[in-house]
Amino acid sequence: MAAAVFGDEFSLSIRDGVAVLTWLDQPGNWPWGTSRQEHRFNPVTVRALADALDAVEADESVDVLVVTNNGKYWSNGMDLRYLDQHDGAGLQQETNQLMARICCFPRPTLGAFRGHWCAAGGMMGLAFDFRIMSRDAGFFFIPGVDLGLVYAPLQAELMKAKLPRSLHRDVILFNSRRWTAIELLAAGVVDEAVPRHEVLPRAQALAALLRPKGAGPARAALGGLKRRLYRQVLEALDDGLMSPVQVAAMNFGWRSLCLLLLPLSGSSGDSCQAGSEAQESRSSSGVGAFLVSFGTNVGCSKRSCSKASEAFWKSMREEGGSLRGLQLNIRRKVVEEKAFGGLPARNRTAMVLSDDVFYGRAIMKIPRQAVLTLETAREEKLRKELTGFLFEQQCLGGSSLHSACTEHAQLDSTPHYRFREDYTHLLSLAYPLIAERRNPESVFRDWLDATQDAKVFALQLTHRQEKVLIGTTVEEAIQEMAFRKQMILDTASNLTFFKKKPVTEEEATWALAVIMRHGRVVHPYQDQREERNPRACAGKIERGMYIFPLLELLDVAMHASPGVAITFQEEVVIDGKREQDVVVQIARRDMPKGEEIFVWPGRLSNSEMIARHGYSLRENPIGIGRNVSQPPSWSENKNAKGRKEYDLYNCSSLEAFEMRFNEQGYPMRSFVRCYRVSWFITNGWYSPALKNRLRELNKWPPPEKYTKPDWLSWTQADAEVNRAILEYCQSMKQRLKDTMDSNTAEDFRHSKDPVDRVLWHMRSEESRTFKNCISVARKIKM
Repeated sequence: MAAAVFGDEFSLSIRDGVAVLTWLDQPGNWPWGTSRQEHRFNPVTVRALADALDAVEADESVDVLVVTNNGKYWSNGMDLRYLDQHDGAGLQQETNQLMARICCFPRPTLGAFRGHWCAAGGMMGLAFDFRIMSRDAGFFFIPGVDLGLVYAPLQAELMKAKLPRSLHRDVILFNSRRWTAIELLAAGVVDEAVPRHEVLPRAQALAALLRPKGAGPARAALGGLKRRLYRQVLEALDDGLMSPVQVAAMNFGWRSLCLLLLPLSGSSGDSCQAGSEAQESRSSSGVGAFLVSFGTNVGCSKRSCSKASEAFWKSMREEGGSLRGLQLNIRRKVVEEKAFGGLPARNRTAMVLSDDVFYGRAIMKIPRQAVLTLETAREEKLRKELTGFLFEQQCLGGSSLHSACTEHAQLDSTPHYRFREDYTHLLSLAYPLIAERRNPESVFRDWLDATQDAKVFALQLTHRQEKVLIGTTVEEAIQEMAFRKQMILDTASNLTFFKKKPVTEEEATWALAVIMRHGRVVHPYQDQREERNPRACAGKIERGMYIFPLLELLDVAMHASPGVAITFQEEVVIDGKREQDVVVQIARRDMPKGEEIFVWPGRLSNSEMIARHGYSLRENPIGIGRNVSQPPSWSENKNAKGRKEYDLYNCSSLEAFEMRFNEQGYPMRSFVRCYRVSWFITNGWYSPALKNRLRELNKWPPPEKYTKPDWLSWTQADAEVNRAILEYCQSMKQRLKDTMDSNTAEDFRHSKDPVDRVLWHMRSEESRTFKNCISVARKIKM
């Protein structure tokens, strides 16, 4: 069927029983001044959407409805500019009627959000049966409380019906934050969180599975079931209306929110993020000073500050008074650390909260000028030259090298080069670090002095200690660290900045050590990713890595669980006419005063933690292992045939196929799930219905007997998984045995040297892990 267009706003296409209704990304403004691309609700768009729903409902061939968007917004809420110039009561009622209609639509409905869904757009999105959201473009939030108004009865009942009770407080009452797709997925608000380009294909795949629920007797029953289930929503439809003033205040999207919150005209508010930051800043100031700045010595001690450094940190602190500056809600505390991982019991300095921090609020807020990264490097010549080398010439990777790239940059042929993103991060930080270290007047002098003795653990081992690594999963760690150090040395010759004074081996080693320990992944400010970050333009790097050169952060400990450790993200804070780029650490729950904060070291097993940092972590969820078993039907090309099937099961990278095991010998669920899916695809047993059996795909050991008709294929898949596991664990156990003689084992077993004890603990843990793995695998009967 050819696509039909409604009101020049919505395009409707129907194929194989699935109707896809797309809100078009039309250029220009409405006569009253609103940008059409923001997809706001006004009489034209509401009428067009209603007409499109009429067409879908009247078409007997349609079994499922998918509503998606082109452009940056799914919907940015009510059209405030229209409401400013017209009576809005009728428009509000029609919009609420649309919400109720979608909520009880007599077909399965899917909202496919490829952008922001905010305010009234957020409520409309909640009305769908299923929701799939882009994890790399778009936010969700509904800002009633900050505007001092009460929701219409239907709106309140709809949110209560569609949101889990655990979010009623944070979304409906307090509007605690802007919600990302990953957070909404964890809370059960959306059903899938996928890259933007995969939102519609995923929605169509799910719609295909739902077709039986929208046809035949199911179709006849579905509308009635929805009306009964959401009876209170329907009853609330005519229960009361807001005044036009309330309509204007409640139902506008982000730009208008920014205009309300910012008393000065001309403020920037074109994006959801910009408006949300303004809202967050204003609302946070209204609940008290929960962000407590450190004293005057943040970043710079009085005894060593140069005038430039003192002025710099003073400006960073003073910005805090306007919500845009340096704010650290942390303090030092000595805590007891029990013996673990070969290290004795000891006291250590921890960083804990100096005040209560509520969910969605900032633990730290650091101006971007106060962090160290390629984009903030103070040596302009180095910044421009390195940016060109890494991202414009793209010397690190690709089938061909730019003519300006020298032989030192031609590293594609090395086996290490599958880590291209890691190496790009490494070089983008190493040279600004070295330049700052050489500058006696650096504003980061105190922090640089505090890190001057940083070492890479693997590169400090004696020849005797290196032997303990042989046969383990990290036996190549020394070679890998040496390669990274040499890369810093060799690549510097491509930069004229270091021509007069080349980078030394000591500087390269120090920079590597500092980055390994203190480099932090920072998730970018989404709407400006392609505009500001050259890495995104290269199409390769979607996250940045920053150094936080603050003395206060040197004592922040690592934690193995990404659910406990808190990541950093870029934000834009609006205050008056000015915008400020900041890096923030946001509380994921209410956190009491005195609670320790952590950072996440990345996806590292305990063996990998020891090789990098010299210690391991308790209850590390990342299992021991290293083998990547690439399935025959898997491809790096995301558009390759069959690749999208892997993505449906979160098997979108080869990391998912790594054989990693906990100390009890059980494999990580991601490996079991993805290896099974690979076997089904390779052997012709795959069916889309497999997605409904994720619990079974993750389960290991498998049941002794399957009761479903496809028991034979599952049994054969399990046998192949168990065979691969047993072979790998047996080979690793034998290698550990063959590479350790009795004299060396006796030497390390009784050694009092701290490094010896840590290394022996690592090797012993690996030995136990693979021994237990073999025991578990042999108990499984096939």
